[in-house]
Amino acid sequence: MRGSHFALLVLLLIVFSFSGSVMAQTCNPLSWPDVNPVWSMCWVPPDLSSGPDGSGLELHDVQYKGQEVLHKANIPVLNVLYDQGGCGGPYFSYRDWASELWPFQANNVISPGVAEPTTAPVTTCNHPGTDGGSFSGVAIQKGKDSLTLTTQMAAGWYRYIQKWIFYPDGSFSPRFAFTAFNSACIYHLHTHNVYWRLDFDIDTFTDDVVDRGPHLITDPCCWTPLTTETSDKRSSPFSNTGLWRVRNKSTGRGYVIVDNPADGVADTFGDRDRWVLNYHANEEDDGGATSGPGGDAIHIDKFLNGENVDGADVVVWYHAGHKHSFPFSCVPVGPKIVPFGSW
Repeated sequence: MRGSHFALLVLLLIVFSFSGSVMAQTCNPLSWPDVNPVWSMCWVPPDLSSGPDGSGLELHDVQYKGQEVLHKANIPVLNVLYDQGGCGGPYFSYRDWASELWPFQANNVISPGVAEPTTAPVTTCNHPGTDGGSFSGVAIQKGKDSLTLTTQMAAGWYRYIQKWIFYPDGSFSPRFAFTAFNSACIYHLHTHNVYWRLDFDIDTFTDDVVDRGPHLITDPCCWTPLTTETSDKRSSPFSNTGLWRVRNKSTGRGYVIVDNPADGVADTFGDRDRWVLNYHANEEDDGGATSGPGGDAIHIDKFLNGENVDGADVVVWYHAGHKHSFPFSCVPVGPKIVPFGSW
């Protein structure tokens, strides 16, 4: 049921039947801080995430101060394009998966696949080219000033590190980093792309709108509602084409999506940097890779059909890309998402 609340999702149980066996998937409840919490949500680990290729560390029913923010947030699409031959097959590209947990270092493991580390987790980002660690799952750091969920995934020789970071003021940051185990392909210049799907339900799953506004969050003027489904790209060299924000038309509460210069600008393979769509249950991913040239690229443009998104149930897709050459640093990408209005 769209717009359902946290109490319902605590007991969410999805049952799959395969060859007479039954597998149960539970959305894990989380609140922070432990005393007088301001954030509540539930999470699903990458190996149980949705979609044909998985979708990483999924969040469901994210609330700030008891008010709905996100119905679901995840990364349904990961892909990579090589600048020239040597890797990626005839089209120099891969469509990767976000469902394979990979070990990293995290202390204070409290149950299988769950840690509440007292020190920062150590991932392949801390030692590119090599693996290490014995913990596979989700590390939840409940700090004084932030809540951070961390996981590490593998797709072949790639190592993908995903984080969700939440702050007491209501802002939050999805983060993603690309690195690799030592392999011949890492020496070929290539660009990684990650696509977040942010199913906003500000207060409720109806009556939301996406506004396009100024280039700086500190500029009070001017915001214009986007009336129909659309997409856009940042300017090159990096510049957003006007910030996007999601706003509930009745309460005035909302969130500004602040682009990160590290997120780059989409090329023809990356396609676009932002999309706004009207929610449909059959549009939660792009269906996976297709055959032929460009088949590994994202293909959600097929969902852009002119539907109204002014006072609707809106979904925002956000792209970040990073070009890798060897030796390479592990640069986190992803926007900061900042609240406005009375929370």
